[in-house]
Amino acid sequence: MRRGAPVLELTVHRHRWWRRAVTALALLALGGLGAWVLAAPDRWPLALSLCALVLWAGRAAVSVPPLRLRFDGQGWHWRPVSPVHGVGGSGRVQVVLDLGDRMLLCLLPAGGRGPRRWVSVEVSDAPSLWHALRCAVYCRTPGDDPLAVSNSPDA
Repeated sequence: MRRGAPVLELTVHRHRWWRRAVTALALLALGGLGAWVLAAPDRWPLALSLCALVLWAGRAAVSVPPLRLRFDGQGWHWRPVSPVHGVGGSGRVQVVLDLGDRMLLCLLPAGGRGPRRWVSVEVSDAPSLWHALRCAVYCRTPGDDPLAVSNSPDA
């Protein structure tokens, strides 16, 4: 019989590598927009709008507050460490980038309600839980498995 991933809870902090990667991508995008405007100067109004969008998206990506991330064996739950930073949610976690000792995760709210959250996690967040976290992010949950048996009366 196959066992599921263990139950776990950890605090996810902002990481320097994530901020640097987002900053590098934003600089590349701004450089590309600059080259585009130099090629055709009449495009500057659109380029200015796109620059503002790049800067806003970059700021939003690096300003994610620390989160409490919990896997209960059935699904994922998250909430900000400080209630000042909004409310939590629950749903699925999708691994976007796995570098072995760090991962980029996308938190997808259940039913598509609410915004996606992008969080970076690394070994330093919880060294003793790293293996369990890696098992949990790749583990199927009952909601993901089309062959899972439901105990609900609606099924």
